[in-house]
Amino acid sequence: MSRWIDQMVSKTKWVNWITIIITVAGLAALFLTKRDLHPPFEFNNITVTVLLPEASPGEMERLITYPIEEKLLKLSGLKQLKSSSEVGKTKINLSFRDDIKSLQEKTEEIRSKVQSVLSDLPAGISRVQVEPDTEEANQIFLANYALQGLDEKNQDHHLFVSEWKRRMMAIPGIARVETSLRPLRPYILFENKKLQSLHISPSTIRQAILSHYQFQPVSYYNNQGEEWLIEMDRQAIDPEQIRKIPLFSDGQGQGLKIGDLAKVEWRQ
Repeated sequence: MSRWIDQMVSKTKWVNWITIIITVAGLAALFLTKRDLHPPFEFNNITVTVLLPEASPGEMERLITYPIEEKLLKLSGLKQLKSSSEVGKTKINLSFRDDIKSLQEKTEEIRSKVQSVLSDLPAGISRVQVEPDTEEANQIFLANYALQGLDEKNQDHHLFVSEWKRRMMAIPGIARVETSLRPLRPYILFENKKLQSLHISPSTIRQAILSHYQFQPVSYYNNQGEEWLIEMDRQAIDPEQIRKIPLFSDGQGQGLKIGDLAKVEWRQ
């Protein structure tokens, strides 16, 4: 070992050259190595987009989103399904587990299921698109927050989380806010004996609920591609409101309501 050290000390010229070579190689590696602050990721997400010109958000949700969602909910490997509706447009985002074999095959399967339900959708649909979602690949995960003391069965807590998400989305640069809080949905449990004795069919009840929550545009305006829609506020969908929906009335406020035939409650 001492002999090797003596050689290095006596031959400083070679030592200097070795040092220069190592330094140049290090600098070359530093500048030539590919770097990306946001490296590309592949996500197992697929987006379904449906366009129905001039339809209000409520109509898109009721006439387009719900029927398609019902058809897609039983897809194998489905991890999460989210949807959003706006004037003339519905977008459904599906996230699948990492163990699915082919995202392209899953895309074709979704196309087939959407095509099978098109005959039940309103006429006038201008476009139906099913494609792998690349938008999420352009987003960077920022932070994870934990809110303690939340009760998934408490509607006020759900409203609090929704407001918190809305405020977070208002911050410039934030593209998406997600929550693990499972949504509450109103469930209606009917007593079949009562329905049969009154000769009321499920389709009659369904139509009564749809008619109650339907809202039509008051005004629709399109100026050089900029769209404005004015519509009445939709009533809040909650069990208490559903119980009060009339199935028929005698004109004096007396009649049969859904609450007289069914139990309505929040469920997950």
